[in-house]
Amino acid sequence: MLDTAVKCLMCPHCGGPLQKSERQLKCPVGHSFDIARQGYVTLLKEPLHGIAGDTSEMLAARHEFLSGGYYQPIQDHVAHVVTARHCQGSSSPLTGSPTVVDVGAGAGDYLSAVLAACPGAQGIGLDVSKFAARRLARHHVRSCGIVADTWRQIPLRDGTASVVLSIFAPRNVSEIARVLQESGTWIVVTPTPQHLRELTAVPGVVSVHEDKAGKLVSVVAPRFALEVRRRIEFQCPLTTAAAELLLAMGPTAHHLNVDERHRVIMAAAETANGDQDADAVFSVTVSVDVSVFTQT
Repeated sequence: MLDTAVKCLMCPHCGGPLQKSERQLKCPVGHSFDIARQGYVTLLKEPLHGIAGDTSEMLAARHEFLSGGYYQPIQDHVAHVVTARHCQGSSSPLTGSPTVVDVGAGAGDYLSAVLAACPGAQGIGLDVSKFAARRLARHHVRSCGIVADTWRQIPLRDGTASVVLSIFAPRNVSEIARVLQESGTWIVVTPTPQHLRELTAVPGVVSVHEDKAGKLVSVVAPRFALEVRRRIEFQCPLTTAAAELLLAMGPTAHHLNVDERHRVIMAAAETANGDQDADAVFSVTVSVDVSVFTQT
């Protein structure tokens, strides 16, 4: 909800605070930003110049897939980390009404899971896609959607975020360090090379580079320290329809069309079951690292 989140937002042009009028956000210098009828606002320092975010179809597929509970262990663990550190009823001294910022929030399912587990929290979802911002604006009563190019700038005031989420999303380390409170928590979810290996073995499907987690630590080391890391790995049974959603919701959708993705699914089903039954159920490996960072 923009009414409560606006105190955390900043003008992308001058860095000043923003105030909400009926249909705009304005800074003291006079920069103004229209609130779209769907409830989101665009806070960009420069035009996107062709930067492609997730499409409406990708976001719909992601929400449908995640709503099916296929990645529930990941959602539950991320929510647990936040509630254990920042929410009322935990033993942590950081409790209160945390502001949870999801950078590259997509359809908003992970942010909503955190907000559901932490009733006092406020959510701000940032994404380069206007289709994502539309969904974020209405996904949860305590969240808002912002179109932002977070590679260049996170349009939040210094030290306003209690928690930053980077879940399968780009990471602007210096900007995250700027907006995160000194006692804040940065939660990063990255796929391991084993993630979806049954699908990534098929040519054309986007795979994961080796030692992604190790590279992450070295990149963030000047500003952040790794506090704890947990690997979440399990076999996930999928129908072919669910597998279609899985490929349609991620980066592979930018590289393979619907027919090509269907051939990938049929090839994986044949490898697993010895046939290409359109109603087949087969398992894929879900393997991610959940890394919790604090500022150094």
